[in-house]
Amino acid sequence: MNWMNLQMLLSAPLLPVMAIFPGIALLAPRRTRPDLFFSITVEPSLRESDTGRAILRQFSRTVILFSLIGLAATASGGFAGLTPALGVALIVVGAVLEFGGMIAAYATARRRVIPYHVEQSREREVVVKRRPTRPVGGWLGQLGPFVILGLAAFCLWWRWDAIPGRFPIHWDWSGRPDGWAIKSWRSVFGSVLMGTLVC
Repeated sequence: MNWMNLQMLLSAPLLPVMAIFPGIALLAPRRTRPDLFFSITVEPSLRESDTGRAILRQFSRTVILFSLIGLAATASGGFAGLTPALGVALIVVGAVLEFGGMIAAYATARRRVIPYHVEQSREREVVVKRRPTRPVGGWLGQLGPFVILGLAAFCLWWRWDAIPGRFPIHWDWSGRPDGWAIKSWRSVFGSVLMGTLVC
């Protein structure tokens, strides 16, 4: 494997991950319980206070800054006409900068929250109510898989004459067919029927 292939092999899958992670990092502190802020138990009102918003702002700015620098370094290392060793080094440095910057931003925000730590309440509240009896997603959502299977069955019926008399049903590791079926209602519609029973 030459260096250019290594550059592409490193940067191609890394760039989408590096583009998604900052969004996750920015959402994480906002999606926890109100009494949990950067892994510290606090008063629920802290997050919405001026102090809490200032901590979140500083955290967001740091994550965005390190992410932009890291993405730029990784992208330039993977696609620019640099020397191969420099390209691979830029890719690695960009990834380390982004992920290291996010960890440092989290650690800094956590240190700023520690003075507002409170003891966790031992009191627990429970709401007792009857569980809904309707299926997850509602009846319309439950019909989705059956509609897809019905469309598959319709397409097979519609194109029945185009299905060959003998067709492959299994392939080996190299992609060559090693299992065959003879055209019949059972062999053609069997998988649709199995899917319907499973659903």
